[in-house]
Amino acid sequence: MHYESGQLVRQALTYAKPWQRYVIGLVMIVGGVVLVLIGHVAGGLLAVAGVLLLWRMARNRLRRSSSISGTAE
Repeated sequence: MHYESGQLVRQALTYAKPWQRYVIGLVMIVGGVVLVLIGHVAGGLLAVAGVLLLWRMARNRLRRSSSISGTAE
């Protein structure tokens, strides 16, 4: 079943502020887990996408903060 939610999430992430992106990632994880618990296996993909989103954002934030602190010395 195709729900076309990918385009909606992509558009939301495009216009979201950084703190809103973290909320979207957490909602994706929680929603995916809930879907898996009620029997929708595709919810696992949603949860994995949320984890991937948060991981990439955290990695970029750490990379950015280390490059900023490295230039100050």
